Amino acid sequence: MATYGASNSVLWDSGRRPAPYAPAPAPFYTPARPSSSRTPGAILPPPQQSIYPALPPASQGLPPIAMLDAAGRAVVQQQDGGAAAGKDAFFGPLGQARKTVDDWQVKDAERVPELGDLLNASASSSYALPPNPVWAPFIKRKTVHLPDSLFEQYNLLQCRCAMGLFPEINRAWVTINNKLVLWDYVNGFDSTDIEEEQNVIVSVGLVSPKPGVFVDEIKHVLVTCTPVSVSLLGVAFAPAPSAPAPPAPSQSQSRAPSKVESPELLVYLTGMTVQTDGVEMLAVAGSRTGRVFMCGNDGGLYELRYQAEEGWFRSKCSLVNHSASAYSNLVPSFFKPSKDDPIISLVIDDARNCLYTLSSKSAIELYYLGKYGQGLARVARAAEIGKQATMLCPGSPALDQRAFAIKRIAVVGPLESRSVHLVAITSTGVRLYFTHQRRTYGYYGGASASSTSNAAPTGLELIHVRPPPIPTQLAAAQDPSRPPPAAAAGATSQASGAFSQIETAAYSNGLLLAANPDSEDFDILFGSGPDAGRIGLAAQAGGAGLAGQRPTLIEDAATSVVEGRSWAIAEEPHPLAADNGASLAAFRKGDKGDGPLVNELAHQAAFPPRRFLVLTHMGLSVYAKQRPVDLLRGVLEMSGGREQDVIAFFDNFGREQSCAMALALASGSPLAISLGPDLYPSTSAASAAPGNHFSPDGAGAATAGSITADVALQARRLFYEYGGRPVSIERGYPSAGGSTSDRQVLFSGRHDGLALYLSRLVRPIWKQKVTKLSPTPQNPNCQAPYVSEKVLEAVQRDLAGLQAFLKSNQQLFATNVSADPRDRTDQAAWKAEQASLAAMDLLMTQCIEGISFILLLIDYQLPETIAHCDPALQKQLLGLTYQDLLTTPEGREVARSIVNEVINQQIARQISVDAISEVLQQRCGSFCSADDVLLYKAIENIRKARETRDPAERRDSLRESLRLFNKAARHLSLDKLKEVTAEYRSLRFPTGAIDLPLTCAREWDANEDGLRYWADGMPENDPRKAAYDRRVSCYECIFETLEDANEQLNRAVAARTNGSGDSVEEAEVYRSSTFQRAFEATDPVFHSCLYDWLISKGLKDQLLEIQSPYLESHLLRDPLTLEKCELLWQYWVRRAKYHDAARVLTGLAESTEFPLTLSRRVEYLSLAVSNVKSHQPSRQNVDVEFMTDVEEKLEVAQVQVEVYRAIVEHTELEEDRKAELLALLDQRLFNISELFRDFAEPLQLLDIILLIFHTSDFHEPELVATTWDLLIARAHESAEGGEPHEGVAATVIALGRRFYPSDVAFPLDIVVNMLEKYSYEHQVRAVGWVPFALREAGVPYDAIFAVMDEMFEAQIPPWQTPQASAFLIADIAALLEAWLREATSSGAGAAATLRFPAARIDDAITAYLNALSSGGGGDARVREKLVEIQRAILAKF
Repeated sequence: MATYGASNSVLWDSGRRPAPYAPAPAPFYTPARPSSSRTPGAILPPPQQSIYPALPPASQGLPPIAMLDAAGRAVVQQQDGGAAAGKDAFFGPLGQARKTVDDWQVKDAERVPELGDLLNASASSSYALPPNPVWAPFIKRKTVHLPDSLFEQYNLLQCRCAMGLFPEINRAWVTINNKLVLWDYVNGFDSTDIEEEQNVIVSVGLVSPKPGVFVDEIKHVLVTCTPVSVSLLGVAFAPAPSAPAPPAPSQSQSRAPSKVESPELLVYLTGMTVQTDGVEMLAVAGSRTGRVFMCGNDGGLYELRYQAEEGWFRSKCSLVNHSASAYSNLVPSFFKPSKDDPIISLVIDDARNCLYTLSSKSAIELYYLGKYGQGLARVARAAEIGKQATMLCPGSPALDQRAFAIKRIAVVGPLESRSVHLVAITSTGVRLYFTHQRRTYGYYGGASASSTSNAAPTGLELIHVRPPPIPTQLAAAQDPSRPPPAAAAGATSQASGAFSQIETAAYSNGLLLAANPDSEDFDILFGSGPDAGRIGLAAQAGGAGLAGQRPTLIEDAATSVVEGRSWAIAEEPHPLAADNGASLAAFRKGDKGDGPLVNELAHQAAFPPRRFLVLTHMGLSVYAKQRPVDLLRGVLEMSGGREQDVIAFFDNFGREQSCAMALALASGSPLAISLGPDLYPSTSAASAAPGNHFSPDGAGAATAGSITADVALQARRLFYEYGGRPVSIERGYPSAGGSTSDRQVLFSGRHDGLALYLSRLVRPIWKQKVTKLSPTPQNPNCQAPYVSEKVLEAVQRDLAGLQAFLKSNQQLFATNVSADPRDRTDQAAWKAEQASLAAMDLLMTQCIEGISFILLLIDYQLPETIAHCDPALQKQLLGLTYQDLLTTPEGREVARSIVNEVINQQIARQISVDAISEVLQQRCGSFCSADDVLLYKAIENIRKARETRDPAERRDSLRESLRLFNKAARHLSLDKLKEVTAEYRSLRFPTGAIDLPLTCAREWDANEDGLRYWADGMPENDPRKAAYDRRVSCYECIFETLEDANEQLNRAVAARTNGSGDSVEEAEVYRSSTFQRAFEATDPVFHSCLYDWLISKGLKDQLLEIQSPYLESHLLRDPLTLEKCELLWQYWVRRAKYHDAARVLTGLAESTEFPLTLSRRVEYLSLAVSNVKSHQPSRQNVDVEFMTDVEEKLEVAQVQVEVYRAIVEHTELEEDRKAELLALLDQRLFNISELFRDFAEPLQLLDIILLIFHTSDFHEPELVATTWDLLIARAHESAEGGEPHEGVAATVIALGRRFYPSDVAFPLDIVVNMLEKYSYEHQVRAVGWVPFALREAGVPYDAIFAVMDEMFEAQIPPWQTPQASAFLIADIAALLEAWLREATSSGAGAAATLRFPAARIDDAITAYLNALSSGGGGDARVREKLVEIQRAILAKF
């Protein structure tokens, strides 16, 4: 158990000792007040300027612009050009305030979890009992006694009487035998007597009519049941002269509580009656679709079906027994056996299309009405509920099986819970919660999250048991207004005993009222409802990750005494139920909605208290559920704001919630101080309830719509003293310099209370659409306001009242900041809070003026105005919400476009521009500023220029318009600037088309932030970029003008070719003057953008011919682009600066910033070499060194090209890897070492390795020999067809032709030795293929012979053996034979003959022959060949 007096924690930083209540040095802000009576178009006067310099006044922050469209109509739109900085300063705080409102609305909606999340165990019994009557969850507002005549009839002993409530029509019904009396408890006297029945009335029901059966005026159908028949009566209302027709309060009525008159009730005979064959219908229930269900005393579930006309096989009215077969419907009831467990009551869940029935033995059955509510199928039956409840909640005395009985069942709506669907109330006050979805493992704690809320039911299971509070504690906390037990003579009091005889109870959206007899003349009324404060704090702590803070259901509970024996309890129709229509539609779509209905914290600022009606045989008692703000009001009124009570209140609800409620009371919010619409008369027929602490008739007490000055002062004091102060806390770790890495500002309770209260005030419109479709026969796309005028006016009234209160109580947000300059923490937190408060102030002002704007549109026939707008604008408006309209540039753009149409309609009525601007400024200051007047006059001059035929007058009008536009350039929007320049182009006025954008660029960058950003090289993440972008957007208008001039010339040339069209000379003059006007500009940023534009258009030659002081600096400035660099070296070549051009080209080749291909880089290096060679050297050493460096880079780049080609032709690389390597080679130029290390060596590009050795002059014989060895082996292995040595020969030939006579890449001695060794080891039969391949590769005979002869002489292994020596001699013989043949051929010259070393060869042959003879080996043919060669040498030389 918990009581309000026990404080567990203090949730505000200032502790229990509040800060002094001191005045502040400056006002908070000046509000705008709505007019007392709104005439058509009346709006609020504009607010005065705030003290916060960061926020411009709403009427000056965003001056709109008027412009002409193609049809010559005025077009008004907000600025987004020159005032872009002001726009940021305007919409930036609005965005901050929007986020604040959104965040608090989300917190508000999620503060109280839904019922399924709170019932996270099998049973619970957590109650908070009031320490005094002020904290009671329910208070009795009034008791309206039955009229004397009706009371006398009720007391007649020979009469059969029953009573009940129809709160939908503000009537109580009383049956006296066959007479039905509908008593109007609103005025307390009137009643309607219906005596059409001939038999005793046993039950009565009020249901919704079936669509299409009755006339539209009939909103309800009255069902009267007798033992022999069931009849239908139509119910309608005749509106009273001073009251609206619908008797139930609507959403708009809740905004302005007042005493209303009860409308006249009209009852119509429908002629629809059906016989029951003696079955008495005990209860009636109707669905929203018009179906009527009843339960008979024979235990059957019946449905009454009716239709407008009789059919062939069906009468207008019939009964269907769903508990029996179709055949049994034809058998008279006296032949049917009765059930032992008949149905005694039934309820319908319209949202989920479910029907529940309760039997006399406490069994509950579930029927599913189908997806569209037109079927009926039995789903489940729950019996033995008492035993199940005992298992879930063992040991509870309220679950005694001997007396267990369920007396009432009630639907748990989807907006209260998505997983709990039904609650049953027993005679002992125990609540049993059921779900119609079968549970899974781990149900508790995750029920709502895992359930399918709108799925068809699959079962009926008891999931939670909630006994009432312990009787002794309830007795201790009972209502002091209750008379002592001795007051009822001879009665046995149940004050200290448990509930045991509950017969009448009502459960609605989390609230329970149950009546238990206490004596013959009094009942004890038990009431409970969720403790939103404690539940919210527990949910908040659980969301913060605090252990043990899982929210559970905690309820406020108390008892009260009601006079008489209770017959019925029902909730009064509440405006919140009307708001739930949209939420219910969202539920059926599967959306989450806007929080459960039990969250009265979120709804208390917009709706009056919920009220319940308790009908007894003595009269009607009205009980109101106290909202948290009502509790605070009671604390302040009864105890005068005693600190102990205030601390208990703050502990229970939290600081920000308590501050929000205190602010609502202090500011005099009509709904916060209202106890609900006072519908009940304060006459002799109704008396003020003794438990009502806020008596409307008490002297000096506050009325239902006001509070005393003392209470308002106390609320204001609480708001200030307990609101704390903002603090800055560390969220990270200190850095080395001692500063913190991250700090977070925690706002004060006053700030958060204001934010929360503001979010609640705007909630009724915040996320609502501005308009909705309201089709008419003439316009199927007609739009009408989505929110009613009354709601808009009420929200505006509340906001204006809040602003007025804050202005008159400027000290409420004063904070004592430390004067020590070293203490920056408090100062930073205070500044952050003040900025947020200023943002909320601006938002309030915008809300007030925005509502005034919508009301103005309504006065100016909103549907007709929208119908004339562009279809795209209509579609955009249809999706626009109020939060977007008030806080976003897009929303303001839509508003401005709508203002355009209003202006056009007024212009069409011959109203001058001055008159239009005056109306707009007076009624909608935020949407039309004084600067618009200049713009409208400029529009008029453009219109004159367009309409006149006098060239001089046209010229003067255009110049005057340009002067006016230049004067108001700061407030011109970008879109309208484009329209103006397009208009100037169409009128062939290049001066205006060029000068106006340049003026706007200068005015929109008045602080030259964009210019400095450009001059500093346009660094990244620089806030000045926005100013630069605004400049560029202006220049784009000029570029469009230049493009148009080119196109006009092209069209003229084409037309002259065809023999028609405009004069080419005239077009050429226009083009020249346009470009000349642009070139004469003195804006360096514009020149830079102009050159970039010329480059983008391919006009490079024209650009290089420009003689401008800005061109060279533009080409040299960062960021350097490829096009600029190419233009730069061409620019210098044209001016004979070849050395500079060569450096640019070299830099391009080596750059990594541009996406260049390798071939392009090599091309740049080649051009660089050409240019540096064309340069006349000024410093010989420097120039030669640069030229050498460029030539070497070109040589290495050519190696890189070979690497690229080798990778392309590589067959063993995967395609992805190949693409990666090729892309890498394109990225930059590599040095020779990188090419070897990163490409050639890893990829075994052996020929490229030799090329790298050759290029770098790398002398490493062993590495070269290894490379050649790998080359020969690869050639041997890769030979396809033919002999393998042929592939080796081809490789040698190719490399020899490429590298010979390089002793680095093609060392002849190593190559010949390797080839001969390969031939010997593989026993290649083709004699002489080695020397022949070398000869084909371009190696001379003498070089080959010298190496081979050296090999023979050296006898290096393997040539030391006779066989190897003979193999080598055979190849030498083939070489000598070919050499001799070539030297002695007829084609050989004398020089070739002289170069033949005959003597040396003769000696060598002799040595070869001796070796062959001494070795005893060799081929005889080789010896013969050597002998022949020797003879030929001797013969010819």
